[in-house]
Amino acid sequence: MRRVITLFVFTMWGVAFGQNQTATVTGQVNDQGGAAVPGAKVQVTNQATNVVREAQTNEDGQYTIPLLPPGTYSVSAVAPNLRKEVKTGIVLQIGDESRFDFALSVGDTSQAIEVQAAAPVVSTEDATVGDVIDNRKVVEMPLNGRLFWDLALLVPGVNQDPTSNGVRGGMDIMGQSDGANYYTYDGINNVDFSIGEPSFRPSIDSIEEFKVYTGTYEAEFGHNAGGQIVVVGKSGSNAFHGTLYEFLRNQTLDAVNFLNPPGLTPEYKRNQFGGTFGGPIRKNKTFFFFGYEGLRLRQQVTALTTVPTAAMLDGDFQGLPVTLQAPAGYAPNAVVNNVVNPSAFTPAQLQSYKIAQALLAYYPAPTRATAPGAFPANNYNYSATAQESSNQYNLRLDHTFNQTNIAYVTLNYFNDNTINYLTTDGPCSALIAEVPGFGCLAGVLAQVYGGGFTHIFTPNVVNDFHGGYQREVTPRYGVGPVYQMNFD
Repeated sequence: MRRVITLFVFTMWGVAFGQNQTATVTGQVNDQGGAAVPGAKVQVTNQATNVVREAQTNEDGQYTIPLLPPGTYSVSAVAPNLRKEVKTGIVLQIGDESRFDFALSVGDTSQAIEVQAAAPVVSTEDATVGDVIDNRKVVEMPLNGRLFWDLALLVPGVNQDPTSNGVRGGMDIMGQSDGANYYTYDGINNVDFSIGEPSFRPSIDSIEEFKVYTGTYEAEFGHNAGGQIVVVGKSGSNAFHGTLYEFLRNQTLDAVNFLNPPGLTPEYKRNQFGGTFGGPIRKNKTFFFFGYEGLRLRQQVTALTTVPTAAMLDGDFQGLPVTLQAPAGYAPNAVVNNVVNPSAFTPAQLQSYKIAQALLAYYPAPTRATAPGAFPANNYNYSATAQESSNQYNLRLDHTFNQTNIAYVTLNYFNDNTINYLTTDGPCSALIAEVPGFGCLAGVLAQVYGGGFTHIFTPNVVNDFHGGYQREVTPRYGVGPVYQMNFD
């Protein structure tokens, strides 16, 4: 079980500071003659929420507006006796520090010159190396299992780890171990340090975008030596939007496995379903976004293992290439010619013998014959139904008090329970290896809660406060062969 509480306070920006889940715009405002325009008013407007951030240029005509959530924006500049200029259709992504310069012309100040952004914005103000997987790629790319971090393999320098076998995060970034990667969600720590995967696993329908930093990055990324994966969840807007979905796979729809015996179709039922809904609570001020995703999986698994023969369960070990002797404390004739003789037991030994026979009754009868004079080996072919049930919820609230005070809250919960019958996982491994049909209930409970408040004193002095709480519980314990998971 792990609990992580984080607090971050950043104050007094003299220049743009690269917050890992937001973007920054900066630039220069000049007149047509190239002279700097001090005191010009620069506004950045989120086109989805109509939230406006404002700054004034300094004596050198420069401005900076940090802490902008990813999205589509317009940027405008205006000054007395100079015509307003507006740049629209600007897409800002995670970590962008992008420059927009203006050359204001003399003219009718009631008119504005509008310039449509024609190309993706290039971050020009820092040296970080990374790539953004935007919402279109997240939602539209084929993704078996719908685990967002699998899309990180699209980024140069990210490779599938050849040794993890799904036990850890499974991807190496620029040669670093897959267990060295670091994840955040909405600015909050979200990594299981034991396996290098996220604790909370958001649905891809609830993700706005995520960025994979593969090389040079700033000091705020100081937690792990590997790649930094920054995930930002969706927020509400001035319009209501929602989705409903279900992804179904089963043995009826799947192609026949060439290796299966004729007429054998193992059971496989996988339902992954959910929905999202977001919009305004108060237009231009308060917004919400809610997402849910569930998974219900049942899959037949088969394997070979070794079980005692019927004669062995009765204490008859004749024919084995060994000679058995009575253990210490038992009469010499407790074992005769490799056959257990209960009549030679003391009352206490006989009681233990009966308990052992009751436990041995859990072993099934072999399904394959054992060669004469040999130890049993892989003499039982068993089948069981692996099960998985998971539910994840996420809620985000954003509120703009005014142009200088902004706050958000994010609440995220994930619960997954899986019954494995073929595993070497922790305390379950010995039971599963010895008694066919017994399984391991492997659970994951992850909670990520947090929020932030930003106060802008001046364009150059900003206080940005974040607080977060992460909790992860991963129980492992054995379950009997008749155990069925409750899917309600």
